[in-house]
Amino acid sequence: MPDFAGLTPDSSYKDGWEPKSGACAKARDTTIQAFVPKLSVARRTDEAYYWPFQYFHLTWEDGAAAFHEELIQTARLWTELGLTAPCPYPFPSSDEYAVQKKDCRQFEASHQLTDTMSKLLNTATDGWAPADDWEKLQIAHKELHESVVQKTYNTEDFDEYDPLQSEDDLREIWPFDLERDQLSEENKKKADVP
Repeated sequence: MPDFAGLTPDSSYKDGWEPKSGACAKARDTTIQAFVPKLSVARRTDEAYYWPFQYFHLTWEDGAAAFHEELIQTARLWTELGLTAPCPYPFPSSDEYAVQKKDCRQFEASHQLTDTMSKLLNTATDGWAPADDWEKLQIAHKELHESVVQKTYNTEDFDEYDPLQSEDDLREIWPFDLERDQLSEENKKKADVP
């Protein structure tokens, strides 16, 4: 869903919502009603009907975890949605679902990390930065990586559901390239293997 389709939370306002976001959402709804009435009817139906369509076109960029989760949720609600034909998507076993939940948490952690990193480093989410700022960004990136590694793995608040259980997990979802000197000794050996 586009970012202008709903209310944007903002704690600095009395009601907790950014006022212009409400106006944008209303304008979008009115425009859809006026110019695409069939879509307007479809948008008033249960969201579970179109959940899978929110992510299927993004799988090339985001991976399949979110799309897979939406298929599972739709399969779970299949009969409640009034669909009489058998669900074409088989519901996963409990072991498969546990793996899927872990993948989904990792997907969410990856997106949160990318958004946070791009805001802190003032870069695009793909890591692009102006050439003039490159040296400063490399230093800031290295410091940020070291800080995250230290805070993540030197804590006593261990959560078994945390998608980041090791430095390898963090490295897997780290949004920008890591220099060789930012890797642990074990990961340096892995990086040297052709």
